[in-house]
Amino acid sequence: MDYSKESFDKALANSGQAWKDTGRDVMTSHTVGPLGLNPENLHDALGMSDQEYGHFLDDTFGPSPEERAKAAEQPGAEG
Repeated sequence: MDYSKESFDKALANSGQAWKDTGRDVMTSHTVGPLGLNPENLHDALGMSDQEYGHFLDDTFGPSPEERAKAAEQPGAEG
């Protein structure tokens, strides 16, 4: 068992990122909400383009898991 400060800091960062990823999943879900009234469909009703909604998601939750994985694959990227 590792009870070091670094280990706890890493666990805290990982759980924080998991909550952000969960929030992004909910906000891009087609299945949450009654009869098609879900976050993914509502952004159109609010007059937001897909690009604007994507920026909103990035501002709120940070980069998506896919974007983080892509960035980690680039030479010189820190993981």
